[in-house]
Amino acid sequence: MAITLRPKNAMVNGKKLEDFIKIYWQTLCPIPKQDNPAWQNNGGKDDSFNNLINEDLYMLSFSRDPQTAVNRTIHVPNSNKGLFIPIMSVVVSECETNDNLITVANKDQASILSSPGVLLKFDDGNPVNHNNYIFAPASIGTFPVKFPDQQDAIFNIPNSKENSCNAVAAGRYVWTEPLSSGTYKVHFEGKIQCNPPNCIDTNYSEDITYNITVP
Repeated sequence: MAITLRPKNAMVNGKKLEDFIKIYWQTLCPIPKQDNPAWQNNGGKDDSFNNLINEDLYMLSFSRDPQTAVNRTIHVPNSNKGLFIPIMSVVVSECETNDNLITVANKDQASILSSPGVLLKFDDGNPVNHNNYIFAPASIGTFPVKFPDQQDAIFNIPNSKENSCNAVAAGRYVWTEPLSSGTYKVHFEGKIQCNPPNCIDTNYSEDITYNITVP
C-alpha cells in the first residue's frame, strides 16, 4: 500500500500540524540521550517516545547522533495511525543561545545545501514533493521546552538554569494518512552549512531510513 501525505491544513484529533510540531519538540527535548530517539537509535527508542506522545500519529525522528547514514526498524502498533516526519527541522531555545531565536531558526533553514537538497522518499524511491510543508517560526509560534541535565541533553544548553526556556521551531514537517497493514520504507536526508554568526549548527547532516511494519 502507498503512503499518502495528509493535506497541510487538515486536522487530527482537533489539532493542526503546527500543534504537532510543538508536541514533537516538547516531548523530545526533555528525554535524556540514553532514551532519546534522536540519539544512537536503531528504532528501539521510537515506541517509548510515541507512548509519551499518545496521539493518532506515529512520530519519526531526526538523528542528532550519529550524523551518518542511519537505519531504523520500527513496528507501528496499529493501522489507525499516520506518520509525522520531521524531514529537515530545527528547534532553537533560549537555553542554547542568546541570539534572536527567529533569526537563528531562519538562518538554519536558509543554510540547507541545494545539492542534494532536502529529499523525502517512500517505498518506490521516487522523491516526494514537500514544498507545501515548509514552516517558518512565526507560523508555529513560541513555546516552552525543558531539557534534562546538560550532560544528558541531546543539545548544548549552556544558558539553562532551571533547564526550561522558550523556543521556536522551523523546517519541513509532513504528516501522512493512516497506514494500512503492511511494510513500508521512509527515507529522508539533507545537509546544512551555516556561516556564523547566528548559527545553531555550522554543519549538520542527516540520512535516515525507517523500515516500518504495521500489523
